[in-house]
Amino acid sequence: MTLRKLLTNAVAIALLFLLGSIRAQAQDETPKLELGLQFALLGLDGAQPVLPGATEPGFGGRVTWNLNHRYSVESEVNFFSKDRLERGRRTQALFGMKMSARIENAGVFLKVRPGLIHFDPAAPSLVGRGSFNATNFALDLGVGLEFYLSHHTMVRFDFGDTIIRLGGINCLFPNCSRSDISNNFQFNAGLGWRF
Repeated sequence: MTLRKLLTNAVAIALLFLLGSIRAQAQDETPKLELGLQFALLGLDGAQPVLPGATEPGFGGRVTWNLNHRYSVESEVNFFSKDRLERGRRTQALFGMKMSARIENAGVFLKVRPGLIHFDPAAPSLVGRGSFNATNFALDLGVGLEFYLSHHTMVRFDFGDTIIRLGGINCLFPNCSRSDISNNFQFNAGLGWRF
């Protein structure tokens, strides 16, 4: 099964949960603020000037503000440190919406979060090579699962497609050529605290 089919199936399942008849917790029972720490894996499918196709481990944090039991706004920052092949560091910052369906001890969600990813190459001469820019637009589309261990603690698993725009200033969605766009699978697993 290809990554695209897997992601399509995951989104379809999440939509069924969101649009189904699952009764969510009462709005006043959902804590307003969530803070989280996470481990991240980003598969870079051509989103760098050298050695494409690597999977980069990293870590990060997340802040979520629950507007109600279904809709949230959240921001996330992840750091992917210099790897053993000396390709440099990456920093990812995302901000967007999350739509959830929750039952007592679990939830499923869809996320749409635009942002930026910064490539800090090991060799400064690589910046500007071809259509590579040091800082590029990114869009995180995906699904996830949350498990509420208690009223104040949770674990979360995110699966998504981090779309990175690699082209220069002439490449604006949706007018970019296929070679200017990179689809990259991203997985996050983390702990969260709810207030």
